Amino acid sequence: MSLTPAQLAEFDDAGFVVLRDLLSTVEKRRLQEGVLQEYQRQHGFDASSLAAGKYSLTEASMPVADVNFIVDHADLIAAIEQVLRAAARVMSFVFYLKPPGSTGTVGDYRGTHDGAHCDYKPFRPVGSSLNWIFAIIPLVDYTPDIGPLTVSPGSHRLTLLRPAGRVTRVDRATADQLAPFVDPELRAGDVLLMHGFMWHAASLNRSKRLRYGLYSKYMAAEAPPACGPYLFTDRSWRVLADAERRADLLANHSDLLVTDTRLMVARHGQALLIESDDGRWGLPGASAQTSRKRPATDADNVIAHLEEAVPGQLGGTPRWMSYAGDFATQASADGAGLSRVYAYPDEEDPWVDSHLAAPSGNGRRRHRWMDAAELDAAVAAGNVREPFAAEALDTWLRDDLVRGVGQSSATAHRDPA
Repeated sequence: MSLTPAQLAEFDDAGFVVLRDLLSTVEKRRLQEGVLQEYQRQHGFDASSLAAGKYSLTEASMPVADVNFIVDHADLIAAIEQVLRAAARVMSFVFYLKPPGSTGTVGDYRGTHDGAHCDYKPFRPVGSSLNWIFAIIPLVDYTPDIGPLTVSPGSHRLTLLRPAGRVTRVDRATADQLAPFVDPELRAGDVLLMHGFMWHAASLNRSKRLRYGLYSKYMAAEAPPACGPYLFTDRSWRVLADAERRADLLANHSDLLVTDTRLMVARHGQALLIESDDGRWGLPGASAQTSRKRPATDADNVIAHLEEAVPGQLGGTPRWMSYAGDFATQASADGAGLSRVYAYPDEEDPWVDSHLAAPSGNGRRRHRWMDAAELDAAVAAGNVREPFAAEALDTWLRDDLVRGVGQSSATAHRDPA
C-alpha cells in the first residue's frame, strides 16, 4: 500500500494520519483473537472480572504467529517508511489492554499537563529518537465511553529541533501551546500513524468492555535513540530471520547483557582516554547490567551508571550525552557482554577542560587524546583497554546519523538538557 500525496501532506501538517483500510477483515480478526489468547495465556484473566489497570504484551509474544504477523506487515511497513522517509527499525512492540474502570493516560513528565503527553523523552530507549512514529491499531472501537485516543493536531511542529554539530538539541513543546485535542474516531482495525512529537491523551474506560490495541513504535534507521536503543532478544530476531521476513526491523537485538558502559568525550576527531590501574589507557566508564532486564523497560539506558562512576575519573560528568554504539567486550570469567558507548562532543559544548584542570585528589587519573589511527595502533600494541575504541570513535564521527540528547531518568526530571 502506498500513501497518497494527500495522506503524506496530512501527516506532515497534522502529525497523524488514519488508514481505514490497511488491514483486511481476516487480518483484523486474526490479530484480535491472537492477542486475546495471548493475554489469557500470560495473564490468565477472566475478562469479566479483570481488575482495572494496564496489562501489557511485549516481545514474549513475538513467537506467536497470530501476533507477530503485524510486526512486518508489508503494507504497514510501507506506510511507515513513507512517513519516516527512511528505512524503519522497531523501537518497541507492545499491546495494552485496559479493563472497565481503567484510568486514561498519565500527564507529561515535565509537569505541564496532567492528562496528556508527548512521548519524546531523552531518558527512554523507546522515546529518544529524533525521527520515529507510533503505529497504533485499536482492536476494539475507541468510542467515547471506552476512552478514545485524542490528539492535538500540529503539536508535533511545536517541538523545535536545534541542530548543533553532531547532536541536535530538542526544545519540547509545553501544554499551553497546544491546539484543542480532537478524536480521530478510531475503530477496530484502523491504523493510526502518529508523529513521535505528537501530544495525545486517552480518558477513563467507562464502558463494560475491554479496551485493547497495538502501540508499537518505529524509528528511522539513521536516528538511533539518544539514550541507547532497547535490545530485543535474539529469539525475537530469529522469528523473522528464520522465516526470511523483515529481520532488519529488529536490528537492535542481542542476548548479551550490557555489562559495561563507557563515555567517549570527543573533540575534533579525537577521544579522551584516562590511565587505568594497570597502566593502560581506556575510556572512562563503569560496569552496568548484572542481571536480565524485564522486557519493555528502560533498563537499556545505562547512563546512570556513568553518572555515578565518571566524576571520580574525570572530576565531573556532563548533564547529557548521546548514544554512539554497542560493542562486544572481551570474554571474561563471567562470559561475554556488550559495552554501550555514549559520546559527548566537547568541541561543541566545552565541558571537560575545567574539570580536568581542577585540583585532583578525588581519584582522577592522567589523560590523553587519541584519534582513530592512534587508537588502532595503541590497541594493537596492547596499550588501550577497549579493543573497540577506534571503531566506537569512527561510529561517532559518522555524518549520516541523526543524534539527539540522552539523559538518565533522574537527570532528565531534575535538570532537562
